[in-house]
Amino acid sequence: MSSPCPRYNAHGINCPNPPSGKQPDYEMNNPLAPDAPLCKNLEPVPEPNVKWTAGQSISVSFYGTARHLGGHCQFSMSYDGGKTFVVVHEILRYCLYESMNGNTVGKEATGYTFNLPNDLPSSNTALFAWTWVNAVGNREFYMNCADVIISGTSDSYTGKQMTIANHNGYDTIPEFGGNYDTGVDIYESAPLIKVTGDGQTTKVSGGGGGSSNGNGSGYGGSSSSSSSSSSSGTTSQTVGPDNTTATPFIGAQRVAPINGASSTSSTPIDSTSAIPPASTVARSNNTNADLADSGNGPCTLGKMRCVADTSIFDTCDHSGWISRPCAPGTSCKMTAGGGSPCI
Repeated sequence: MSSPCPRYNAHGINCPNPPSGKQPDYEMNNPLAPDAPLCKNLEPVPEPNVKWTAGQSISVSFYGTARHLGGHCQFSMSYDGGKTFVVVHEILRYCLYESMNGNTVGKEATGYTFNLPNDLPSSNTALFAWTWVNAVGNREFYMNCADVIISGTSDSYTGKQMTIANHNGYDTIPEFGGNYDTGVDIYESAPLIKVTGDGQTTKVSGGGGGSSNGNGSGYGGSSSSSSSSSSSGTTSQTVGPDNTTATPFIGAQRVAPINGASSTSSTPIDSTSAIPPASTVARSNNTNADLADSGNGPCTLGKMRCVADTSIFDTCDHSGWISRPCAPGTSCKMTAGGGSPCI
């Protein structure tokens, strides 16, 4: 996530200074380590740069190139310093794509625009999170968190508790294998919680949707069309040909929803302008002569390749090839489908 700028991000948009003694984080596009705490960077920034009002349209933008053929993502809010998160919007199955048809991907979405719930309470220390479970590749959980200020008139907000998966102590959602309903039941069974501006959290129900909020639509996480949640305006959608909820970004261009709804949010940022330098993970010394499969050619941003050691694969960033391990029991074999080459 590049905007709103996650904590300590070295290459986000309009980023506040990190806390004293904390270093910029150049690895925001890496998955959360299995034993890492939620949000990874725990200390809040001294002065958040993002100020939102309950009910307003917001834009969330991303950088990076490995989309892993989509997956499930949620946008959530915490009022207790990151201990508990309540969902304000979710995109199941095809997150990070404008559209998909089965396993055939459409254009990549570099951001989304959606409305915050009208009844979010005020807080000067709220924490906004984007989380993602990828459809293919190593089983990973991605999470970026940004400190934000919320202005609202409600005392509390009720919504689904954020789903955590592929992380120590939580369910593992397997690779989708073409079945994009994989793991949807876990998201649908999340309990409803009520949060207040002063950080109090109360469990409302055991999960599965809850009651109507009076707008005539229930929480339809498994539906192929978007629907408003029973949880105080939370929205859920599947990105596909019938997407009507969030407006996806494609590069620097806003793509209007199919139903023609207009957006009042700011102009999106081209995701390629905010890609950070190489991370400090192992860097490959393999040459093109070492390639084990179809990854031949020069290092171009986002390209992946197999090498002689098929237990790893290389990803190209701005400054060279970076080696990453394949999941246990898999090996590198390039395919035309994109995502992780480990199968």
